Amino acid sequence: MNKQNKNCKLSLTFAHKAVFFLNILLLFSILAACSTLPNKSKNVEKEFSFAWLSDTHIVTIDKGAEFGDRTDRLEKVMEKINGRNEIDFIVVSGDLIENVANVEQFEVFDKTMRTNKPVYFIPGNHDIGNTSDMKNIKLWLNRGYGKGNPAKEYYGFTHKGAAFFVLNTFAYQSKEEEVLKRSEEQLQEMDKFFADNSFAKCKIVCGHAPLFILTSDEPDEYFNIKKEYREKIIEIMKKHNARYYLCGHRHGEHKVEESWITLYTQGALSWAIGEGQKIGYSIFTFVPEEGLKKEFFEEK
Repeated sequence: MNKQNKNCKLSLTFAHKAVFFLNILLLFSILAACSTLPNKSKNVEKEFSFAWLSDTHIVTIDKGAEFGDRTDRLEKVMEKINGRNEIDFIVVSGDLIENVANVEQFEVFDKTMRTNKPVYFIPGNHDIGNTSDMKNIKLWLNRGYGKGNPAKEYYGFTHKGAAFFVLNTFAYQSKEEEVLKRSEEQLQEMDKFFADNSFAKCKIVCGHAPLFILTSDEPDEYFNIKKEYREKIIEIMKKHNARYYLCGHRHGEHKVEESWITLYTQGALSWAIGEGQKIGYSIFTFVPEEGLKKEFFEEK
């Protein structure tokens, strides 16, 4: 082999090795890039159902037949829900008890609310007060009604491609600086939660008090979230295309659709308010490409 051919062969061998190593580097670059991409497989939407209870207003059983009926009714409802395998979890949208100062009422509620299904609790004004304070919030959390690490009364969770965020809808009315700070922190956390779950097509905000009764720009009243704080919630919902708001508080079944928001108010399991309203609970079913569907079940 002459010197020229030998040099040519060496050049080709070097070139082949260079190409090989470049391909290896390219492969590692692609794998590294893929590892930083959001995992869409975790956000694949699937049909699912969940039960929604609200305003049980449980008291101690020795308060008479009227109050005892509330406990009996909740027990019967739980038997029905527990017997339905298609129900993945339960949401209780506040006012578990009648009197925030009576710890025994929480004990009666806990004994009656028996289930193996996951339960997500939302604090109501009868649970933590209309102007909630840290004492009542800590009591709520110590009973295990919060979520997260550390546990909070506001939190987000995901299920089969849908993203839910639970709000404390009374913190902003507190007279305590610590709780007022909490009311702003929960908005920041909701913003981050929906950003982290941006691939969820169904985003749902949950609270005890309705965001509004008829229109998002309506004046303040007892049952709605006050306008100043309401606007902050709506701004975040718009930013992340969160189209649903689910709540209780009004003791009646109501559905309001205003532009892009669909607001569902759940009837109570204690007593109904308003002509034609009934006592009961609901089953929500999320259907991909169709959204949320609701079925109400009356309870005597």
